[in-house]
Amino acid sequence: MTFWNRFGLDRFIVVRNCLVIFYLVSVLFGFSLHVYDRTKKRLVASKLITVYSFALAIIPCLSYKIANQLLTLEGERKSIVASVVDSIESLLLIQSLVFGTLRRFRTWKETAEIFEEIFAIANGLGYPLRTVVYVVMKRMLKKVVIGFTLLIVPVASIAMQKYQIEQVPIDWIALLVTMYPKVMIVNATGLFYGQVMFVGRFFEILNQKLGTLHQEVTRELAIISFGKSSNLYTEKLRQIVILRERVYILAQRLNKAYSYQMLIIFTLISILILNQFYFLSTVVNRYARYSEDVSARLSVAVLFMCILNFHEAYKVADACEQAIEESRATADILHKFNALNINPELKKNIEMFLIQLLHHPLKFTACGMFSLDYTVIFSIITSTASYLIILMQFDLADNGNRNCTTV
Repeated sequence: MTFWNRFGLDRFIVVRNCLVIFYLVSVLFGFSLHVYDRTKKRLVASKLITVYSFALAIIPCLSYKIANQLLTLEGERKSIVASVVDSIESLLLIQSLVFGTLRRFRTWKETAEIFEEIFAIANGLGYPLRTVVYVVMKRMLKKVVIGFTLLIVPVASIAMQKYQIEQVPIDWIALLVTMYPKVMIVNATGLFYGQVMFVGRFFEILNQKLGTLHQEVTRELAIISFGKSSNLYTEKLRQIVILRERVYILAQRLNKAYSYQMLIIFTLISILILNQFYFLSTVVNRYARYSEDVSARLSVAVLFMCILNFHEAYKVADACEQAIEESRATADILHKFNALNINPELKKNIEMFLIQLLHHPLKFTACGMFSLDYTVIFSIITSTASYLIILMQFDLADNGNRNCTTV
């Protein structure tokens, strides 16, 4: 007896309700504009939630610099380098929040159509809807739970730092503004991650159907030569081709709808990681050179925010990479048919299918500037290391000039 059966729970309903809770959190923070219209039986954009989203996006932009003081060491006067990095981060934040909200409002119809197409394809695969959807929903829930768990640790660390050590009540508004862009990153990447996972799941199911078709053809050829059933296999192959074309078009629409958003999100993630590593290197430098006591709780908060950003970037890249690998696996299965003595019509359809795959490879990009796969993780790591070295050199030079001026 499984854990779910022991308590009389339906796994699908539990996962669905948990995702509904996170959807409500998304609406609360102004990251989602969609509501379900029961009369039209489709997703629509709520005007009230749209106005609320714009208002909630502007507030952090106006007060983010003040709230960022929560992540400043006690008695520290920010260097020119730190101020420049914070300014760049604030500029990207404005673009992410204001223009991101505007982009969501302008593309809400396309986003709603993508959701509808996802469930239309899921219903057309010939599998039980729960079987198709549950796997993706479970992975999406796991990703979101890890993201919000990594968010709770910095919030608790900052609150304990300000209250227990400085004996000052925490400014919850400033804390909310500080964590707002991190919540936005978790929400935006979670939504894109889930939809890309659906694309990968669809390709996986279609590959299973294609593999089953290959086994059926092989089994019949082992017994007798092709007869009237060859037309049946050709029709099955055509149905797979049609469904796969729909999934490919869905992936292209998904990439187009979220391309700009992913560009801003990944740029913001890169800047946040750079800023967080710069803070941690400053802490280590102060402790090593001057043996100054540093806040362990504040360092833990920054470290977990850095882990959070890496986690969100990795999960998006991993989802895209899995979908691309499942798409490529289709060609490997089709090549197995070439070893069989099949009739010319079926062979012709397989060759046309292979040519179609060759000319339409699956790819996810951020406005065509970089690919959303494992290479983007490598780029974030290398660029962070390179720019961190440069920033530390500028910081050392700035500290040297400041000491000379003091003398």
